[in-house]
Amino acid sequence: MHQWYRILALLCAFANAGNAQVFWQSDFGPWGRGGADLIPVGPLLQMPDQRIIAALPLSDELREHDTAGNWEPLLSGEVPFNALARSNSGNLLAATDGQGVLISMDGGGNWNTTTGGEPTVNTLLRLRDGRVLAGGQTGLYESRDDGINWTRLRSTQEWSIECLLERGNGEILLGGEAGIFIASADLQSWRAARPSWTPVMTLAEDGSGRLFAGTVGEGLFRSTDGGGIWEAADFEGQWITGIVTAGASYCFVATRQEGIFESRDGGSSWNPYSEGLRSNEILDLISGVDGYLYAGTVRGLSRSAWRVLSGGYLTPDFTLEQNTPNPASNTAVFAWSIPRDGNVRMSVYDLLGREIAVVLNAIVVSGLHWQTVETSELIPGSYFLVLRFEGQMLDRKFQVVR
Repeated sequence: MHQWYRILALLCAFANAGNAQVFWQSDFGPWGRGGADLIPVGPLLQMPDQRIIAALPLSDELREHDTAGNWEPLLSGEVPFNALARSNSGNLLAATDGQGVLISMDGGGNWNTTTGGEPTVNTLLRLRDGRVLAGGQTGLYESRDDGINWTRLRSTQEWSIECLLERGNGEILLGGEAGIFIASADLQSWRAARPSWTPVMTLAEDGSGRLFAGTVGEGLFRSTDGGGIWEAADFEGQWITGIVTAGASYCFVATRQEGIFESRDGGSSWNPYSEGLRSNEILDLISGVDGYLYAGTVRGLSRSAWRVLSGGYLTPDFTLEQNTPNPASNTAVFAWSIPRDGNVRMSVYDLLGREIAVVLNAIVVSGLHWQTVETSELIPGSYFLVLRFEGQMLDRKFQVVR
């Protein structure tokens, strides 16, 4: 399936780019030699040193995006890359469409083939106990030596495995052309969860135990009883390309054509979260070890403007982030959070300490919020945004330019 998925995903490789930079940054580092700007990027993997490993599907190669923002080649091949993973010992694994699982034991410098498995591998999953699973066109495979050797665990005969998930209780979910199957932690017993769906391409679980399944063309489904009953969560008719959950109720969903959406109530309601993306056509969405979200789009890589997977987003506190963009011309967007419902006052001050504008003065619910500050009428120079809540005060200095 990944072969036609790849072809379809590249048909609109040069479609419209995203809107004004608000939720996402696409210039979070200089685009150096060998850059992957304005071309399709995905799948993605972030390493512990914060490097991003990315597949470039148009050229069938892997590149790394370092912390300085430079793109450097890692591996060029003649086959597409379907998934990336890292073993407990640090081995870098790449699932391919034709060469099985490739392995690098030196961070991507040198690559070798592995033994066992099958030529086409669609997905990889590192389990908490150190084992690595690989889902292929006809079976499920396991490695107990950090990805070097693979053993078949289960034959799926005529349907492919597209995604894998390890639940908090140890159960393993397998998704693909035949829907979803759930296995015990030892992978010895299996049960069908929803065998009649359109293909399932991505799976996730939030901190409350809710399960999410993204499909091709049928949108998002959600289960609150461990996979027994599934209900349509939203995005009817859409292709879901990525799901990231955070905490007990936060969830981000990436779609193939409509961008990224955010839910703060366990998937009951959704809001757009796409402004600033390079493109609304998303190939992959991952959570970074640094707290950011990373989106691989048909026009390059984007990173969330704030560390939405940590801090005030998941455990609300009294916070005020630096604005984006900075310096600002017409508008500046500030992310801020409060731990409880209460009155909030937000004002702009000049360098002489004079309050020149009240941006917000209202009762606000707890959690993370974004505030757009109009700067088009301000004289170019330096200002302070001051946030007050329950006798506490935070401020951020920002610049206005023309």
